[in-house]
Amino acid sequence: MSLYSKSIDNNFIIRDSYNLYQSPDIVPWGPKELDNPSYLLDTWHQDVGRNPTRGEINYVYVRAQNRTNVTQSTRIYLYVVVGGQLFTDPSSWTPLKAANNQDYVEISAGPDGRVVAPAAFRWKVPRDAPNHNCFVAIASNSDNPLPPGGFKSNAQFSYWASHNAGVAWRNVSLLPAGSATQIQKSLPFANLNDEPTRFGFWVEVTGHLDGLPSITAQCAEEGPDPKIDWEQPNSTTLFEVSRLPGHFKGILDVTVKLPDTYHSWPAGVDVATRYYDITAPPAMGLPGQMMMMGAFTVRG
Repeated sequence: MSLYSKSIDNNFIIRDSYNLYQSPDIVPWGPKELDNPSYLLDTWHQDVGRNPTRGEINYVYVRAQNRTNVTQSTRIYLYVVVGGQLFTDPSSWTPLKAANNQDYVEISAGPDGRVVAPAAFRWKVPRDAPNHNCFVAIASNSDNPLPPGGFKSNAQFSYWASHNAGVAWRNVSLLPAGSATQIQKSLPFANLNDEPTRFGFWVEVTGHLDGLPSITAQCAEEGPDPKIDWEQPNSTTLFEVSRLPGHFKGILDVTVKLPDTYHSWPAGVDVATRYYDITAPPAMGLPGQMMMMGAFTVRG
């Protein structure tokens, strides 16, 4: 796993992946605790996280690594956040209690040592919970590890999460695969810039399929130009660009339908949806610099 530049100092690092939003060190494990959490040290170079299950208590583990040459200790905090609220006041994020009934887990590691928090965090997922949710993990010895104030631009949260060694972020989906030939997902998105900004929307179906799916993406809210109402038949990808008004918030509804030859959703076929703030002007035939602001993946 590669790491983003973690320039804000912390004795421990919780890794990012190639995608900022998919930390391999935040490990949702589902409605059953691990018999032996050291398994997550044996699989250090893998992302073994699973999608949480609606209506169940789900267990979430966090890994970290000591960045120093002496033994260190810290606390691990974990918050669950509705995707569209990442940029609101962090004090509104929901802290999760660990299996030890505290809102943090204490860890300790020797020089350069890797560690998994010995107690899992517990999240009772409501049956009517939004489809798209995010975990934010923080390593801190503070009684209040949240950053003061809110994030007032698209870049502020991304900078804080990507440059702070003791912070990581993971998006999760709650929709189980394997029971239907159609997946429908809703992704909250927002332009928190003051000015209108171009955003790119990307849907990708990966894994082996006999035949090609159809993809649609829609947003009922008025304001985007052009209107977000796109259809891509017989394709594994959809990418479109729309200009969003300043401070616009909306819901992107994505539907992927498999060919009629299928009767259930096959294992190993995933649907990834992402949206990007296209911040830089176009140059050399490219659409501009794209900064990912949100994503979810449904894993088959």
